[in-house]
Amino acid sequence: MKMNKYRNQLAVFLLWAVCVIVFFKFIPDRQIAALLAGAGFIIWPSLFLFLELKSPNKSKIHVFALSLFLVAAALPIFLLRVIHWGEDFGSLTLFGLPAVNLHQTSNVFYLIVMVSCFYNSWVIERRRRREELANPSRN
Repeated sequence: MKMNKYRNQLAVFLLWAVCVIVFFKFIPDRQIAALLAGAGFIIWPSLFLFLELKSPNKSKIHVFALSLFLVAAALPIFLLRVIHWGEDFGSLTLFGLPAVNLHQTSNVFYLIVMVSCFYNSWVIERRRRREELANPSRN
């Protein structure tokens, strides 16, 4: 089974989730841990969105999932934390929505991004298998 860009992205997203857990376990200052975690939650999806938009075979589903996560979760949470540096995250709100609820929603959006990676990887693998069956001499 060959790696494809979506499988690679899924691996990065899973690895980043593990890194975030490690940050919060070993960095005593929760704000610094959150800043590092938030930076990755912006950098990785932004990079993958940029690459996807440049791709001639872009997945609209993946573009939507990455955009949704960035615009509706990662950026607002990151900016909320930076703008209200030093304040308890649990006491913050964004347009009346408690930051804690926004964070829970971001978990769902992150899962949607990972499902999008998995789905697109599956589609590519399925297409590859069909081509191999149609053209056995190319293998």
